[in-house]
Amino acid sequence: MNLQICLDKKYLVKSEPDKELSEKELNEARYDLDKAIKAFEDEDYKWCIVKCYYAMFHSHRKETLTGFSL
Repeated sequence: MNLQICLDKKYLVKSEPDKELSEKELNEARYDLDKAIKAFEDEDYKWCIVKCYYAMFHSHRKETLTGFSL
């Protein structure tokens, strides 16, 4: 499914960018990445993977908060 179909079917709706929420998500991503690095240094690889996932999740959310909402 492409972007235009999602817009036509109202699966996605254009909205105003939310700079405050976008910045919050970026801060969360940085925090999780710092914790992932610490977990890696502590050889806690399972927790490192979890924190890396959340860092990517928040980074992606930051990018999607630039004018579209579900």
